[in-house]
Amino acid sequence: MNYKNFIHWCFQIFPPISILLFLRSGNGPTFSYAIGLWGIFAFISLASIIIKLFNYKTKNQYLPRPFLTCIVFAILFFLATISYDNVKKTTIIEANEINETCNELGKCPNILSGWKKSNRDNTFTKKVGGLIKYPVIYRNNDKEFHIDLIQTTDLGDRISGGVGKKLKIIRNTD
Repeated sequence: MNYKNFIHWCFQIFPPISILLFLRSGNGPTFSYAIGLWGIFAFISLASIIIKLFNYKTKNQYLPRPFLTCIVFAILFFLATISYDNVKKTTIIEANEINETCNELGKCPNILSGWKKSNRDNTFTKKVGGLIKYPVIYRNNDKEFHIDLIQTTDLGDRISGGVGKKLKIIRNTD
């Protein structure tokens, strides 16, 4: 393989694979934004694949990058969806335990182990997840609590409960 051919293949393979560097951040909202941006590139690449297939005889060596872009996007989207669902399940389990504590004590707990106190009154935060971590915020008063699971700035889930209340899960899309 000559130098020019090596450089060509590097430019075909490295750009789609470079998005995997966002996995190092481990921050769920940042990762979600990166996937949104990468979705635009995947859409353009899909259109490019379709156009190049009609002109395959002259452009056959330029198909690896759009294919890799679409494949990497699908993998990252699947990974983000699975990780957020796992974090949501974990948070719901913890919310059930908090709800039981509220009903046993007659008031919601003000201090939670494993949570970091925020600057605001009755607000605690922590990051939940494995490779990709999502921020979780706990707010309470004496009779009820809210746990916000942040997927991106305007997207996430709110889990609410309290004394004599059933757990309620609402998808935030504002």
